[in-house]
Amino acid sequence: MSLDFRNHKVQKIAGGILILAIVGVLWFTQVYSPNQEIIMEKRKELESLNNNLAKAKRDAAKLPLLRKEVERLFIRYKLLEELMPTTRDVADFVDKLNIAARENNMRVRRLDVLPSEPTEYYHTNPYRVSLTGNYHELGAFLESIANLKFVATTKNFMVKKGSGALETISAEFIINAYHIPSEERLQPPSIIGSSSPEEQEGAISKPTAEARPRATEGDAVTALSGGMAPVLD
Repeated sequence: MSLDFRNHKVQKIAGGILILAIVGVLWFTQVYSPNQEIIMEKRKELESLNNNLAKAKRDAAKLPLLRKEVERLFIRYKLLEELMPTTRDVADFVDKLNIAARENNMRVRRLDVLPSEPTEYYHTNPYRVSLTGNYHELGAFLESIANLKFVATTKNFMVKKGSGALETISAEFIINAYHIPSEERLQPPSIIGSSSPEEQEGAISKPTAEARPRATEGDAVTALSGGMAPVLD
């Protein structure tokens, strides 16, 4: 069947189809395509938000465990903090060292007070010590120092055979004591904020002489290779 384009009805139908085609092309190029890009962007944003929401839900499920772990670590920190004074007390340290030396028949030959060394979380207070005695007395002396109510470590440990009586030795090393100024002490992390300050304070008990682990002479002799502070576990 042939179409007679000279017929007015056919011309109207053809014109209508042409107009619809033009409108369709214009709509696709001017409206649909730009909006499709926006739709794709919004879809990606929605997927990202859903992923973040799922991650937040997973993290929220871990929050109670995380809070308990932070509380445990903070309590351990407070226990350690109790073994560090807020200022460097040279006179008190020297008195304690001399008492420990006398009680264990060690003779302090020299004691040098070295400058404090600040670090990010605490201040190191070094003392260079030189003393004489025998090996057993040295071990007992280190045991006494290890059991004092402050944290102490040693370094640069040197032992030489003494020039006097049999089995006499001379030892020279550096004892590091520590302190944390009041203004530098850590505050409870915000994740522990569910508890009141009184509850937090009550949960952190101060170490007592009975609760604090006591070092033995054998433990103290390990100061020859490192520290002499008792483990808090």
